[in-house]
Amino acid sequence: MLSLETERRLARLFFQIAETERSIERSRQNLCRDYDFDPYSAFRLLDQTAVGGLSSYDLRNFLSRSRVFVTIEELDLLVAQYDSNLDGRLSLEDFYSFILSSEDVSLRTIAKERSRYPLSSIAEHKLARHIELEASYQGQLENLKKHLHSRYDFSLSNAFRAVDSDRLDFISPYEIRNFLRRNGYAVQDSDLDGIIRRIDTDSDGRLSYEEFAQAFNISDFSRRSIIIENKSTRTPSPKKYETSRNRSPLRRSPSPTRSHFSPAKSSYSPEKSFRSTGLKSPRRSVENSPERNSYFTPTKSSSFYKTSSSVRKSLFESPVSEVAMREIVDTFRSQIDIARDLEQAKLTLARSADFALLDFFRAFDLDDKGYIASRDVEGLLTDLGVFYNSDEVYLLLRHYSSLQDSKIRYADFENMWLPKDRYYAQALKDRRSQIYPPRDRLSVFSSITIEKISSTIKLHLQCERIAEDLRSRLSAKRSINLFEVFQAIDCDNDGYIRLEEFEGVLRDFGVYTDLKDLESLVERYDKNFDGKVSYSEFVQEITPKLF
Repeated sequence: MLSLETERRLARLFFQIAETERSIERSRQNLCRDYDFDPYSAFRLLDQTAVGGLSSYDLRNFLSRSRVFVTIEELDLLVAQYDSNLDGRLSLEDFYSFILSSEDVSLRTIAKERSRYPLSSIAEHKLARHIELEASYQGQLENLKKHLHSRYDFSLSNAFRAVDSDRLDFISPYEIRNFLRRNGYAVQDSDLDGIIRRIDTDSDGRLSYEEFAQAFNISDFSRRSIIIENKSTRTPSPKKYETSRNRSPLRRSPSPTRSHFSPAKSSYSPEKSFRSTGLKSPRRSVENSPERNSYFTPTKSSSFYKTSSSVRKSLFESPVSEVAMREIVDTFRSQIDIARDLEQAKLTLARSADFALLDFFRAFDLDDKGYIASRDVEGLLTDLGVFYNSDEVYLLLRHYSSLQDSKIRYADFENMWLPKDRYYAQALKDRRSQIYPPRDRLSVFSSITIEKISSTIKLHLQCERIAEDLRSRLSAKRSINLFEVFQAIDCDNDGYIRLEEFEGVLRDFGVYTDLKDLESLVERYDKNFDGKVSYSEFVQEITPKLF
């Protein structure tokens, strides 16, 4: 839950986004009304290398020729705002979204139909000023985000819940209006449209958690600057963990969200999200390791599996014993094996032509209340003839409930049943469901599909039981200090464990995994879907849930 001051800062950021879009839209319309302005010619003018896309350096070069100076960091933020395919460049359509009116369709059409090459000097000047204005606003928004993230009680998940008053797992324009009014800001409908337009990437008129997290997190540059500021005020110690009891990862600086729903900004993407260097682990050779045959073996050319030797070296200078660390690694490996079996079952189920996700959700939610509770799960398990105990159902709901209230909304249900394979996940999302569900809601599935459903549910319950057994086993090991373990894995000392750090510690103990396995491991620990694991999230997953 956010404090009043943190809520006010969040509301201030929302209001600034509305102000930004209102001002930028005026600039767009002013640009479009210029008879000498041709957006296609403007794109050609900026795309000096003729690669069909504009980078932040292309924009900076143009601005320099026009004697307008903005920072490259602000231009990076500008490109990220409009970059639809997340390749670090603005395509022609992205450029149109940036410079053409979003509210006046006729003005937008007129501007696109012009043919004025080359642009007049006046049109070039207006274009430069428009870019400067957007970049300036991006810098202002980034500063507000930094101030928001500096609050001791701020987290993206709590911020999302503060606005999502209806608890529907998305934010509507009306919820934004009510949140702003509650904090003393009055906005018009056009302002709400502007906020949604600027944040809503899938154009469904509302904000999902992923869209919210992507919009309200800070950039790499801001994260680095915060870390530098914090380090400058921190008293150095001769050893990494010498003062571990007086330091908490929760007080470290946050890092930007890497949403795992998009390939280029995904926290699981080796190409963009995790850039590691170096060659090999100093730990030991695993040529004859028995685990190696059952895991993916990386090639020397694989950039994803390159890890800095200096970074990994710190793991074995930590106070954590090798025996304790091996216990943790064995836990990781078991969790990967569990997730792999479950993923295969999800794929098998997704291939069933008569299996539609909404139909299956309705099979649980007989009362059409919009969420699934424990009695709903137990009722369907009884109908399917699946043996269970209440502890397993409790663990299942606790694991997948994004709000941690033991209720599964549809978004949680998708996360629970969609395979990671994008092709089959999209096919399952697109599969049509029954318009009017029958009284017997399982009757829409064939007997073969029902068997697959039963086996997958059994596997879900088994996964939660095994995971709880692993937690209990670790909890019984009094010699394992979770804080020291966390610090040992968190090699860059930024307060978070990222995918490549999980990969590094597994490799050091002879366990080689592929990318999908690592994704599933991060997903189990990452409770707020920001692509990284904080200390609190790590402890939350490791701590037994049943007492």
